[in-house]
Amino acid sequence: MNTDFETNDLKRIENRLRTFDNWPVNFIDKYELARAGFYYLNNSDQVRCVECGGVIGQWEIGDVPFIEHRKFFPECPVVRQSDEDIGIQVRSPKYPEFSTIESRNRSFSMWTSTVQDSTILSQAGFYYLGSGDEVRCFYCDGGLRNWLIGDDPWVEHARWFPKCPFVILVKGPAYIKNVLERTQNSNQGIISSAPNAPVSIDDAMVSQPAQDALQMGLNAGRVRSVMQRRLQMTGRPFNNTEALVAAVLDGQIEDEGYDHDHETEGQIESQVTELLLSAVSSVAFNSDNVEQATTSSSSETVRSFVPDNIIRKPPISETSPKLPTTNDMSFSDGDERRLKNVECKICMAEEMGVVFLPCGHLLSCVYCAPAISQCPLCRETIRGRVRTFLS
Repeated sequence: MNTDFETNDLKRIENRLRTFDNWPVNFIDKYELARAGFYYLNNSDQVRCVECGGVIGQWEIGDVPFIEHRKFFPECPVVRQSDEDIGIQVRSPKYPEFSTIESRNRSFSMWTSTVQDSTILSQAGFYYLGSGDEVRCFYCDGGLRNWLIGDDPWVEHARWFPKCPFVILVKGPAYIKNVLERTQNSNQGIISSAPNAPVSIDDAMVSQPAQDALQMGLNAGRVRSVMQRRLQMTGRPFNNTEALVAAVLDGQIEDEGYDHDHETEGQIESQVTELLLSAVSSVAFNSDNVEQATTSSSSETVRSFVPDNIIRKPPISETSPKLPTTNDMSFSDGDERRLKNVECKICMAEEMGVVFLPCGHLLSCVYCAPAISQCPLCRETIRGRVRTFLS
């Protein structure tokens, strides 16, 4: 390998790009190679991924760096992170014991704050640490405290931890983008020093962004390491809290890596559209054609394979409110069955909204999906979750 940079430095796109000074292949964009995680080995046209170490060479006209990366190294963290960027949840929760709303609710048994409703905090993915008003996300491990009246847990979650897979799954990228746009001018903790004066790491650690990150419960060593790297690269510290927090969490994700225990099933992204269509079609087919006995049997299979701590809605009884009949509204039998069939098959309360990959089954709401590691219907290991909407 012929490079002047350490592996950690090569995790930055601009540093990888600098290794391509002598790149000999003019029909493959070196920027696209760097963006796909590769750096040049200065040997023919061979490049290596900074994350998985995979080497690719013998490039041909029409090759797309990222597609080739996915084709040969589908389990690479760079590839899997891209899956998350387009809405495919592939990482597992940091604290799976708090994957259900009920388990998070129980953690608030000693909650005394009157500023925030513990139920809303639980719904937003937080569990209580048992000290003050500090809470932490079960999925991304992001912590928040010092809540103020008027703070919205979902907004604060999206604002400080925009890459949290749980927020992306439940709220979606558009919601996060909107939150970030509304708060982009806040927390401008810029250190007031001469433009070209060097800033020491100790000065950087007392800046407002660093102090905010520490108060949020981020690891002090990680914050210092990220700040040190920033000073080495630019000579200036982070000028806002959001950028620092994002850099710290990115570093944590890179250090911890991804779950490689699952067997490779091929290219996830290329299967998403087909699986979504298949899943929705199967729901419609079951609604119109499957006999009641079969439906009951499938429901029992699902219920027997979900975590015991998920509270399920009781089945409809003779005294429970019934769906409108053809005498009340102009619904056909098929329409009534469809109305019943959009409910989550686990909690029987929320609407289904998550497709499991690679099996493609659609039977869970966004709140129950993170707590399940195997599809309750076919028992296939879940390698990804995709938010979907029924219409």
